[in-house]
Amino acid sequence: MKTDLVQRYETLRARLQGLMLQPDRDMAAVDSLIAELARVQIEIKAELGVRGNNPNE
Repeated sequence: MKTDLVQRYETLRARLQGLMLQPDRDMAAVDSLIAELARVQIEIKAELGVRGNNPNE
């Protein structure tokens, strides 16, 4: 698997965690990061040959 995808994922997760710790959350930024995390997860799964959300596929 490409380590740049994993690094990108970890960076996005850290940014999301930081946003969620804020007392006054920027929900638009949270939503944007969650959408980007989903895209990266799909890319990681594609690298692993996994399609869909069913682990039994």
